[in-house]
Amino acid sequence: MKNLRKYIGVGLMSLVVLSCDDYDSLVQEEIDQNNPNETEVTAPTGDSGELDLSTYVSLGASITAGVMDNSIYVASQNNSFPVILAQQFKAEGVGGGDFNVPTVKSITGCQDEDEGCPEGRLLLDVAAAGLVNDAGESIGTFDGDKSTLNNYGIPGAIALNFVQAATGGPDSDLNPLYNGFYARMASTPGVSTPIGDALAKAPTFMTLWFGGNEVLGYATSGGTGSDLDPNGAFNASFSGIVANVIASSAAKGVVINVPSVLALPFFQAVQWNDLELDQANADALNTGLEGYNNAVQGLVVAGLIVQQEADARKISYSPGKNGFMIVDSTLTDFGPEWDKLVLASQMTSQERAQLEPYRLVRHIAGVDGDATQSETVLLTASTIINTTPTGLPETILTGLSYPLPDSLVLTGAEKVAIETTRGAINAHIKSVVDANSDRLILYDVETLLLGIAVAGGYDVDGITVTYDFLPTGMFSNDAIHINARGSAILANEIMKAMESKWNADLPKVNPLDYASSPVKL
Repeated sequence: MKNLRKYIGVGLMSLVVLSCDDYDSLVQEEIDQNNPNETEVTAPTGDSGELDLSTYVSLGASITAGVMDNSIYVASQNNSFPVILAQQFKAEGVGGGDFNVPTVKSITGCQDEDEGCPEGRLLLDVAAAGLVNDAGESIGTFDGDKSTLNNYGIPGAIALNFVQAATGGPDSDLNPLYNGFYARMASTPGVSTPIGDALAKAPTFMTLWFGGNEVLGYATSGGTGSDLDPNGAFNASFSGIVANVIASSAAKGVVINVPSVLALPFFQAVQWNDLELDQANADALNTGLEGYNNAVQGLVVAGLIVQQEADARKISYSPGKNGFMIVDSTLTDFGPEWDKLVLASQMTSQERAQLEPYRLVRHIAGVDGDATQSETVLLTASTIINTTPTGLPETILTGLSYPLPDSLVLTGAEKVAIETTRGAINAHIKSVVDANSDRLILYDVETLLLGIAVAGGYDVDGITVTYDFLPTGMFSNDAIHINARGSAILANEIMKAMESKWNADLPKVNPLDYASSPVKL
């Protein structure tokens, strides 16, 4: 297995090889633009119909705030979909007013303010065909007039944050609701609430987008991080937000539902069977795993497990596409069983120690050609697949002869839990909107994004904007948040829904006037 590494082909989109014919012109476009910047758009005339768009206020989480490329920075903030909407609302005849955001001061973004911002936004390194971090830069404090703000997009927020004063402080281990981004823009940190601050603007039109972070934290951690719908608070929080909007303003608005999280590129870039082997490397892996497989069979001989479980736990590779080796925390823990073998003198302590990483492993489950029936490997796994864990021999490779951790894989049960929670959240959103249909409409972003994915992209004047984070795509480099081009697409589609409901005629933007994701020059 000494030379195994160089022969294994793993089809990872994060290590994408860009085709010159398909992508060179788009890459050059990004270079010429010197990475995404706010695009000047000249809007034609329009008609607001039955809407008053003079005071537009947006509420939501990361996409509303303008998070792109796993960060928030000047260009991403200025190309969020609410900013694009507001620009179009200011067209002659539409009547929109100013739209102010809690301006950040960072050109490159910041991954960790507490650590001095060592890393910023994600960049597509064209030469290396991979993702790298830009140098970090603090977003700084907000020193503008807080009373004039229109965008209450709060990165990382759940619906509960918008109705709780604790969102603005104090910053304490005893306050899990604290959100530093809101604290920098709150009218009175620790006293005011985001919904209260937003309604103090007396909005005439609003966009509301909640529910995504109630499932996303769980999903992006492979089911090991935050709970689904933490505290079960979504329904009450969302209902309270809408009740406040209806009672405390005359605003009409668009409510956006939660898209299919598992259909985002972050969960689709690495396929469950992206491990392609030739005969020699399959044989080498199987030889290296003989000790593990023999130990598993030894548990059967010792009467500690049944043959059916042993067969399910053995690892074997064959030429062609293979599934990865993963940790599954729901399995029977083999560690205690191996301890029993040691005590029975059927295994040495050294042999038991060597088997320690394999106490909860199996092959990932999948159906070739059917991603919906397969377990999911997260994009973040691509950084360690085919690498040697620290302190182990170079012949030990993660995902092949050493398991991918539970935090980088979604099992079938975890995927069902995500979709069940998301479905319940969307059902509640629809019921609340239906109950207030004289003022609110539902925009079904789930259908929009799934339609683009199935169609292979979004057509703009004969040019396809792809459903991915390549230079042709609508997603930013984090593969979760849309980029500026994606924001333009979303803004156009929201305006179409507004026109249908309220007899408006709103000027659209050309998504191709907006940059895709930033590249490393």
